[in-house]
Amino acid sequence: MFFYSIDDEDSITEGYILNEISKSHEKNAIVLSFDSDYEDEQLLNLLKERFNVTEAPTVIIDDKIKFEGLTYT
Repeated sequence: MFFYSIDDEDSITEGYILNEISKSHEKNAIVLSFDSDYEDEQLLNLLKERFNVTEAPTVIIDDKIKFEGLTYT
């Protein structure tokens, strides 16, 4: 899961990185992207609470590993 913020340079860069990862590992990687600033979706708020997402970009892998801020491969 990828939590981003619109117009945030680190989020934009992280999005490109994750796009390349998903292309090179098509059968093993699926990226679900969420605008972390979108307040009108209850499910998004529940996910942010569940994974303690407090900044963008944040990447969650397999519900276990959390990377906050810009993370390279």
